[in-house]
Amino acid sequence: MNFTYSPVQPLDREWPERCWQYLNRKSIPPRSLGYLEEIAVQVATIQRTLEPDLGHPSVVIAAGDHGVYAEKVSYAAQEVTWQHSLALARGEGAAGLLARQYDLPCQVVDVGVKYDFPVQSGILNCKVVWGTENIALQPGMSVAQTLQAMDYGRDFVRLLALAGQKGIILGEMGIANTTPAAALTAHLLGLTPQEVVGEGTGLSPAALENKRQVVGRILARHKGIEDPIEVMAAMGGAELAFIAGAALEAAGQGLVVLVDGVIVTAALLVAQRIDAGLSSYLIAGHQSPEPAHKLQLEALGLRPILKLGMRLGEASGALVAWPIVRSALTIFRELSTCAEEGMGEVAADILAAKEGRDS
Repeated sequence: MNFTYSPVQPLDREWPERCWQYLNRKSIPPRSLGYLEEIAVQVATIQRTLEPDLGHPSVVIAAGDHGVYAEKVSYAAQEVTWQHSLALARGEGAAGLLARQYDLPCQVVDVGVKYDFPVQSGILNCKVVWGTENIALQPGMSVAQTLQAMDYGRDFVRLLALAGQKGIILGEMGIANTTPAAALTAHLLGLTPQEVVGEGTGLSPAALENKRQVVGRILARHKGIEDPIEVMAAMGGAELAFIAGAALEAAGQGLVVLVDGVIVTAALLVAQRIDAGLSSYLIAGHQSPEPAHKLQLEALGLRPILKLGMRLGEASGALVAWPIVRSALTIFRELSTCAEEGMGEVAADILAAKEGRDS
């Protein structure tokens, strides 16, 4: 089965060196800004410019409900999915507030919520399912439904690219969706429920053990599935499929993807199985304390910007990291050079000394 999207181009291998040489002329000791410089070089390489800029990246929050909620894997009522989605669309909640603070466009997308939103709610209707089936008992979606959700993600990103967007911040909303995220992660990375299941937004020890047992049942029921789209259909969710399709198209369009927490990253693990080139276009905003997230990021070769103990989801961790990404690009573009400050080739001298050679 095939998912069609814009081809992801490998990054030009010559561009990073060109970017580092450009940074070496700046009025700072080479590599003194650490990961900020690496972020800037990555974006400059993606965009093939020494003037990297992401403008005002779009925040896209995909929402969906999950039949596995019936297994008592979440303390929150399932109705919270649609209730909080409405709040996010109004610019409320943590993600809505942060998006407003940073003046970023934010769109909530209904891909599988068990509620019909009014047209005037501002929530984009891309509904594929009225909540998934219980993945502990059967596949959550059909392959056709999964591809439709991925198509919706792809098409939405294509519109953003046509409008001139350069970056995207992906988020999700869905009560109980840490369970499919954990199952996807364990299945794709060959891990146990104990290694991937955390307490989410708050579970008692007994509830945590129940959740691990549920994930074990999910893994056993869907054992042996290898095709990434079939994996998503069996163990994922509509909003995760949307995110996977959106991320692949974003990379294909040359957009930078700022990654949120464990649920978004689970969707990206599936997407990377479809196209290994995806990771070059990803920047991890933060690392959640959910045990699966560290393992997911390592599998994708991503280094998180922040580790703040955040486990909220809904794009909040990526949004908190956004000003750091913006600062990295501003420094790359606008920091004065040694020559402009009349300091001579200070950076070149430092580099030469570090390498044990004469300048």
